[in-house]
Amino acid sequence: MAQNGDDIIHGCVGGNGTLRVIDAAGNCKKNETALNWNIEGPPGPEPTSIDWDAVINKPAGFADGVDDDTLASLSCTTEQLARWNGSSWVCFFDGPTITKYHAPGVNGEFTSMVLGND
Repeated sequence: MAQNGDDIIHGCVGGNGTLRVIDAAGNCKKNETALNWNIEGPPGPEPTSIDWDAVINKPAGFADGVDDDTLASLSCTTEQLARWNGSSWVCFFDGPTITKYHAPGVNGEFTSMVLGND
């Protein structure tokens, strides 16, 4: 952040609204307006809502204003997570898997535990 010893930030605003931060000794171009502000100033008000229609340069998937991405079609349970398997998104369980086995002629149970799916 370019600032001088007085905690002033110096910038230049172009005709298209683009801000370029410069050093205190820097100069704005002919088509830019100088803008200086104090970094110690009070914070602005908290936004109450966001106008998503005013957002520019949205990715193609958001251009229609609807977040209807691929993950929305998954129906994972509360114990599952979404995971990319190399070709598509799938639901998977990432916790320990405990299986109890009963063997004929043997008293008691055998337990197998697998941690994760990898």
